[in-house]
Formats: sequence, C-alpha cells, structure tokens
Amino acid sequence: SADPYDIFDKPTEHCQPCPRNATCRAGTTLESILVPPGYWRASSSSAVLYECRSLGGEKRCAGGSEAGGNGDGYCETDFIGPECQLCTDGPETRYLVDGDTCEEC
Repeated sequence: SADPYDIFDKPTEHCQPCPRNATCRAGTTLESILVPPGYWRASSSSAVLYECRSLGGEKRCAGGSEAGGNGDGYCETDFIGPECQLCTDGPETRYLVDGDTCEEC
C-alpha cells in the first residue's frame, strides 16, 4: 500500500487512466474494473480488454466485474477460455457452432 502523502505528492504515479472500453467509477481499482458486454480480460490483474468480435463474441462475452478463474467470469453460461471461445466441460463432448452455440458431438 502506498503512503497517502506520496499519493498526493505524485498522483500520476499511483492513479492510472481507465483502460480503453472499460468502465471505471470513483474508487475503481484494477481488480474492480467493469468490463462491458462483448469484451473479455484474462484476469482481474490485467488492464487489457479484448473485444470478442469473431465467432459471435458479443453473445459469448458477458463482461462484468468478476474475473473468475482465468477470465471465465466474463463469459456467458456454457463458455470458457480466452475470449470465451471454448465450450464448458459437460458430461458430453461439446463444440462451438456458429460462434455462439455449444452443441453435443
């Protein structure tokens, strides 16, 4: 934790701009950045947001403020992985169809 006097003396060293396409309200920390729908980030310690454009990404990437494991918290139900491009493990093997639907093999 930074010394409060140091923060007031050198605020630009401690306060960073909100990442592009993210929502940062007053008091936002790196961990609490709000990721909009259609975007994904790898973890709550990453300031880089990726747009989920290909393969119906806007439907797979829910956004939010909870990263979950490996960014999976930003994914809609049934999706996991980078930019939510993988189907969740279920009792049956599943694959991605048309970019936003998981189907059984």
